[in-house]
Amino acid sequence: MLKDILAVVEGGDQCLPAIDTAIALARRHDAHLGVTVLTEQAILITAYDPIGYAWPAPERDTEHEQQLAAIRDRVTQMGIAADVRGFCDDPTLLPGLVNVEGRYADLVLFGPSSCWVDTRLRRHAIEATVIGAGAHTLLSPDDWQPGPVTHAVLGWNASAEAARAARALIAFADPGARIDVVTIDAVPSPDGHGPAPGSDIARHLARHGFQVDVHREASAGQPIAQVLQSFTRDRGADLLAIGAFAHSRFREILLGGVTRDLIAGTQLPILMVH
Repeated sequence: MLKDILAVVEGGDQCLPAIDTAIALARRHDAHLGVTVLTEQAILITAYDPIGYAWPAPERDTEHEQQLAAIRDRVTQMGIAADVRGFCDDPTLLPGLVNVEGRYADLVLFGPSSCWVDTRLRRHAIEATVIGAGAHTLLSPDDWQPGPVTHAVLGWNASAEAARAARALIAFADPGARIDVVTIDAVPSPDGHGPAPGSDIARHLARHGFQVDVHREASAGQPIAQVLQSFTRDRGADLLAIGAFAHSRFREILLGGVTRDLIAGTQLPILMVH
């Protein structure tokens, strides 16, 4: 049951579609909506000062307050319980603030890259939310309208993160929904997938009343993120759920990974849990 949803957006007119999506999601679940607006503080450096002293640009604060007022008006007009908070600060500090905010929500929503001017800020904020806050995080694609989750895909790699994603999906999916459990290049092992990859988690989900099928797919050299999103689209599912950062974040930064690929190329609703 979702009763407290937080939407994280970047200040500016480009965020308005993400605000509308958040409002629709909160309405669907009869939930309180919190909106956290991130604005990068512009810095002025005096050209004549050899030491290079820097000051925040005061007009940026004014612009930030105007953006907050516009978002408050938009939310208020929709008649839902909501509050809007904003942070105007150095972009390296903003993800840490999101980390704190995300601890007090049932679900944190991020809009697509098109709703952000600084896509690096979006990625860092998502990473801070998923890893630092441990929050259930939903990434929405362009032009997504929240609706029933009667069919979902669970990307399963037998990790603790994937198990947490499965528990989150149990709470998020509609009762009796169809769930496709998908493994990619899975190998039977006594301390991982067991003798039949995907069968144990499928049995667990079925005990919650879901209709569950297991699909053992091969990547065939394709990125796993692409395989998962293609499978979800081809099946006509409403949502993809995955355990995020099953490998260390440092390894993902160096070598890339499924989580980072999905964050960068969100093509459908993705529920992430670390």
